[in-house]
Amino acid sequence: MTSPLLTIPEVAARLRCGKSSVYELISLGELATTDISVTGTRPVTRITEKAVEDFIAARTTERPRRRA
Repeated sequence: MTSPLLTIPEVAARLRCGKSSVYELISLGELATTDISVTGTRPVTRITEKAVEDFIAARTTERPRRRA
C-alpha cells in the first residue's frame, strides 16, 4: 500500500516550519518528492507521509538519560 500524498503546506504544518523551509529541504535532496503533474503542465509536487516520517527518523537522536 502506498503512503498518502501531502502538499507542501501540509508538510510544513507537520514539521512546524514554513513552506520555504520545505522547498529548501526538497532542493537539498533532504526530502523526497513525487511529481504528479501531467506532461506539459506545471509541476505538481507531493510528498508521501513515509518520506516525512523517514526525514524525521533520520534526524531523531536519543539524548542520554540523566542519572538520578
